[in-house]
Amino acid sequence: MRCTKDLRGTRVLSGKRGTSKIGKIGRAVFHPQTYTLMGFLVKRPDLAFVKKRDDRFLALDSLRIIEDKVVGYADSDAWDRGACKRLKLDFDNCLLLEDMPIASVNGESFGYIANINYNEQTGDVISIEASDSAAAKALLGIQDIPRALLIGYDSGVVLVSADAEQIALSGGLAAKAGAGVAIVGSKLQKSADKACAVVEDAITTGAIKVGRSIKTTTSKVKASATATTDKAAKAAGRSVGKAVNAHTTRQKQATAATANAIEQGARTIGNQLGKSKGMFAAFKDEYKKSSVRNISSADKKTDVRSTRKTSDAAARKTSGSAARNDSVKTTKKTTKKTTDATAKEASSASRKKTKE
Repeated sequence: MRCTKDLRGTRVLSGKRGTSKIGKIGRAVFHPQTYTLMGFLVKRPDLAFVKKRDDRFLALDSLRIIEDKVVGYADSDAWDRGACKRLKLDFDNCLLLEDMPIASVNGESFGYIANINYNEQTGDVISIEASDSAAAKALLGIQDIPRALLIGYDSGVVLVSADAEQIALSGGLAAKAGAGVAIVGSKLQKSADKACAVVEDAITTGAIKVGRSIKTTTSKVKASATATTDKAAKAAGRSVGKAVNAHTTRQKQATAATANAIEQGARTIGNQLGKSKGMFAAFKDEYKKSSVRNISSADKKTDVRSTRKTSDAAARKTSGSAARNDSVKTTKKTTKKTTDATAKEASSASRKKTKE
């Protein structure tokens, strides 16, 4: 047994070697009177992704299913008009039952035909699976209607017998969940009964043990409380006495330390006052000495400055007289040169006249 849903979208090959790509399996084609599966429509790809091409009809007895592919025979009577002529099939009156609405003769709707189970050798329909929608099919399941209840086809609706109304849904998540809930409920009931029995026994046994332990614990608590109170009182008395003695000792030590500190401070202040008087006297003597030194050094600086001014004036006078002497000498030399030149010119002129 096969179902039409499993083959939809399967790649179809053909040719002498079975390697030529034809297209993919589309919808199943059924006989208009017997409702027998006659073949499949093969949807071909568009030509150059632009021109839409017509589907081809492949007869059921002219194909083989190899792994996940359908291989059609290369014979001419396996395809289209040749196959219809060989099968004596009026293709225009054939039915495409998948996705068609289905209802009972009483008018109760079952939704649409989601899948058709058929005999792979003869093509006879075994059963029809009906569901309201894809979501309802997944959640609620399907109604598997046998071929014997199929009555016919009228006004676009597939009609089935009224007995189909008694067929329950199967295969949905709700049905599986209901079965699981029932199983879990029975197991929980058994576990609850066992747990109740165990709890009752535990409560009875625990009550007896708790009563005994309460008596024992009460006596032990009283004894331990009395002993603890006595020990705490004695320890508190000892600690209080030690604290008082320690406080008195610390007060005495603090008083003695304060008296010593005051006495030492007074002595230190007296010594510092004596030293400060000597320091002031020494500072006064040193100040007088430094004043005398400053006066003598100022006098010396004044003498040096006056000496420098006198020497500078003498130097200026000497340089002025030397400059005047030099200018006189230069004037004398210039006058002598001019006189010599004039004498030479006069002698040369007299010589010329004598020659003439």
